[in-house]
Amino acid sequence: MRPASLLPLLAMLACAHAPGPRRPAPAGPLASLAFIEGAWRSEADGTTVEEHWNAPRAGSMLGTGRVIVGERTVFFEFLRVEATGAGIVYIAMPRGGAATSFRLESASGTEAVFVNPDHDFPSRIVYRRAADGALVTRVEGVEDGRPRVEETQLRPIP
Repeated sequence: MRPASLLPLLAMLACAHAPGPRRPAPAGPLASLAFIEGAWRSEADGTTVEEHWNAPRAGSMLGTGRVIVGERTVFFEFLRVEATGAGIVYIAMPRGGAATSFRLESASGTEAVFVNPDHDFPSRIVYRRAADGALVTRVEGVEDGRPRVEETQLRPIP
């Protein structure tokens, strides 16, 4: 190979490894929820839980979640966080059904708590970024007259 023919190859390699454009730090009403953004997964005992969230932009964040057992999707939901005139709300549509809203009770930049005291399960949804980088989700409420809590530690999907 002649030395001159290496230049295009070297240029392509340099571009492939060059850092992409820096995204500006999140701003706006959902900035404190930016820690949720990303693709997340938990795998245990043949069950996979996934959540995918896009960045806060234009007053909203969109997400999807699913639970896979073996090779079968056993649960899915469409998720949305929105800044509204009444405040910030988390909206869940389990199995694509009717929307249930939870109002933001508190947010710190590493934890967000959403509540809907009129809903049985869940009535409280917590997202927390752990020190080790995991995204911890916790749902709490009452089911069949008994308290129920589910907590999942999700890791970034490479």
